[in-house]
Amino acid sequence: MNEMIKVGNGPYGRYEELLLRRDAVRKAGYAYEIEYHRVFGELIIAVFREQLKCAKKKKAIEFCQAAVNHGRAVEEEGVRMFVDEATGKLHAHLDRMVEDYKSSKETGMVTELDLLRIKKIYHKLVKLIHPDINPKVGDSKELKELWNRIVTAYNNNDLKMLQEMEVLTVKAVDRLNDGKPIEIEIPDIERKIADLEEEIRTLIETDPYQYKFLLADSDAVEAKKASLSQELKAFQEYGRHLDGILADYLSSGADIKWLMN
Repeated sequence: MNEMIKVGNGPYGRYEELLLRRDAVRKAGYAYEIEYHRVFGELIIAVFREQLKCAKKKKAIEFCQAAVNHGRAVEEEGVRMFVDEATGKLHAHLDRMVEDYKSSKETGMVTELDLLRIKKIYHKLVKLIHPDINPKVGDSKELKELWNRIVTAYNNNDLKMLQEMEVLTVKAVDRLNDGKPIEIEIPDIERKIADLEEEIRTLIETDPYQYKFLLADSDAVEAKKASLSQELKAFQEYGRHLDGILADYLSSGADIKWLMN
């Protein structure tokens, strides 16, 4: 299998170039996001924990006020259930933040040589089974699964996995196409080129790609950390204020520590 793809469209080269550029920008954004979590994650999580505590206390106050308004006794179990239901999504978001931070700490470095190898293999596989180039990928469960694994390996700079995907993909494409060249016709290619150019501009102008400039500026990094520390203190102070409001609703001797667990 010397020539896997025959291209009929003149602008195909530009289209392929833009696809690769778009994917490279996405990958860079992914890397900047990981570094952002590594640098700021601990403080961001601490701020969010305090924010979550305040949200729970505000919901507890809301429950207590409603009970008082209707002449009902404030029962701890009722408050707990109301607060847990109202803040469940916030807890789930906190769990994801913690996982992202852990992942950022575990991400290893990649040599320049390996990055070049990764880029070369990915470019080859893009020509074979990128869904925007090879329409047959959408009809094949095997090729779709291979492409998803290729994207994961590429984004994570996993050279070993990408090398394995190269072997499996070439064999799969050769088998599914009976060893014949893949003829590609991309309808409305000029519009798709324009759409890709706009998508790339948007990716570059927004987060997480924009984290690049913050992370490259040591003064900006320190300023961001100082801002997060101030935000943390503000939520802690607000939490103490809410504790005072909660205390007014509870009977003498009641323990409200469970609300902050």
